[in-house]
Amino acid sequence: LVTKDGCLVFPVYSFRGDNGAAGNTQRLSFLYSRDGDTWQRSGEFDHDWASESAVVELASGKLRFFFRNGTRRLCYVDYCRESQSWGTAVVTDNPTNSNCQLSAIVHSRNREGRQVILVSCPTGPEEAGSNESRGECRVNGKIYTGLVEEDGSLSWREPTRVTRDEKQFLYSCLTELPDGSVALLYENRATAWGTGPDCYYTMEFQIFSARQLGL
Repeated sequence: LVTKDGCLVFPVYSFRGDNGAAGNTQRLSFLYSRDGDTWQRSGEFDHDWASESAVVELASGKLRFFFRNGTRRLCYVDYCRESQSWGTAVVTDNPTNSNCQLSAIVHSRNREGRQVILVSCPTGPEEAGSNESRGECRVNGKIYTGLVEEDGSLSWREPTRVTRDEKQFLYSCLTELPDGSVALLYENRATAWGTGPDCYYTMEFQIFSARQLGL
């Protein structure tokens, strides 16, 4: 992400290799730079499980990170750059396969005078959420549309379906095109977990008009 004031923000996370009784030890943070040569790292978000994340910038200047977790729901946390501090995790009512990478962007068009955030992710079997990393549980992809309220909370509109009928939807990437439509690239088939010659992935590319997304 490049912020409005030109800061480069690169989400990362640490993993201490212990998912035992103490809980999941994945912690998100980010690298940042103002010149592209000198980099610093933020403090870690002290949460039970917060790893792969997608970051957007709110109109207020805060950074909002949507992150991989274990709740079966879409979660995010804000970072205040002025105080260099993390807020409290917000667990939304939106079902996701929370044990999967997701994508998030701010759209250039406001709706009803409010900033618009789009998030793509699988919603799990029967669209009920999941915490399993297997391909058969990373299914039923959607694009969630959230409007940022004055207090920073999100009001969610009807999501846009990408896949249905238990079809796979794994890692994804959103981007806005010059005409306001949104392009989505996602993995739509995996035969095994992880990487290597025994795993087979295919990619799908789709474009959604602003109207389809309710913008």
